[in-house]
Amino acid sequence: MGVRAWLGVVVLALVGCESESDVERTVDASSRSIRAAVHSNLSVSSKLASALRDQPGNLFYSPLSIEAVTGLLFAGAAGDTAAQLGKLLDTEGDPEALHEGLGALLLHLSRQHSQYTLSVANRLWATPELKLSQAFVDTSRDNYRAPIEWVAFKDDPEAARAEINHWVSEQTANKIPELFESGQISASTVMAVVNAIYFKADWATAFDPKLTRSEPFHRAGSSDVTVDMMTTPKTKLRAAFEGNAFWLELPYRAGEVSFLAYTRGSAFGSDSSTASVQELQDDLAEVDLNRVVESLHEEELVAQLPKFSMRSRLNLIPVFEPLGVTDLFDPGSADLSKLSTSTTGFVSPFVHEAAVWVDELGTVAVAATAAGVLRSGPREVRFDRPFLFFIRDNRTGAIVFSGRVADPSAGAAD
Repeated sequence: MGVRAWLGVVVLALVGCESESDVERTVDASSRSIRAAVHSNLSVSSKLASALRDQPGNLFYSPLSIEAVTGLLFAGAAGDTAAQLGKLLDTEGDPEALHEGLGALLLHLSRQHSQYTLSVANRLWATPELKLSQAFVDTSRDNYRAPIEWVAFKDDPEAARAEINHWVSEQTANKIPELFESGQISASTVMAVVNAIYFKADWATAFDPKLTRSEPFHRAGSSDVTVDMMTTPKTKLRAAFEGNAFWLELPYRAGEVSFLAYTRGSAFGSDSSTASVQELQDDLAEVDLNRVVESLHEEELVAQLPKFSMRSRLNLIPVFEPLGVTDLFDPGSADLSKLSTSTTGFVSPFVHEAAVWVDELGTVAVAATAAGVLRSGPREVRFDRPFLFFIRDNRTGAIVFSGRVADPSAGAAD
């Protein structure tokens, strides 16, 4: 029986290539700025994986898309807000290198590729009344290639939401039609920071549809389910086996991008013990994926992988807060003073959506991330629920009256 590659962790890994045209597209991976961007990307990926560890079931997201929007927000942040974002991004004290390198990395990935499609786009929507700082405009334009669209959030927030969603839908081949849901853009919104990624590639060695069979997939702590299991012809693939854990790399055409999968159990047959995705995530908590790729060796294999598709939608605020980013979402603490000279603001909502389709021919994957920046105003203190109250003599501290309100509409005094 061939290698049964139960899906534990999946990433799209950039790998080297040899042709002259490929070399022309390859950035200098040893440059200070690219190393800073990739270091940040791996750090963000690891922290997100940890924060999302206990989410049940399937999960798919783009660390790069989230990093791009976070980088743009970081460019507009100051004070403690910038410090928290810098720690999440792990800038190593060099924010300019991060912005320069992340911009170069995004540009490199979104160049035209002859044998697959990978496009990355950033865009800002801002209210005309918002006076953006020139430094922020320069960073967003020069590094992130994020043009600014002026939109009247206050006059017609729903029209603004539709415009942003339409752009995301176009960038993702209509696969993410509503990134901002109803009500997430309001008259208080002054800016939206948005990233979209689209990927489509064929396998270097396609799975033969004639070999796809209904076979069991062994769920952790539960019964098996029957899935369509794809099978490659016998071919040379790169893999690594250590104890009962194994990695498999399935390259896409041109070899620039690969599907890298990890699990543990018996690679060559059934296994009574199946690790959960949380246990697999724990295995990789301190793993350097670049070193994993370097350790892979080529051998003749028959690989099996289930056909699957999934869609995930994340509210990133409760994901970021345990990672130390809290001020950004607090109207009283957020410091985005490097973004605008005319108003203070905080982020809400902060959303991410991603989807993937894997079949015999290859993979289609899309992702989009968006942060809405709201104008900060006076804090609202709303007693719109049961409350207690006291009438107190401030000179002596004596409580003259005490009461509680469970239903203001009941028991009115004459």
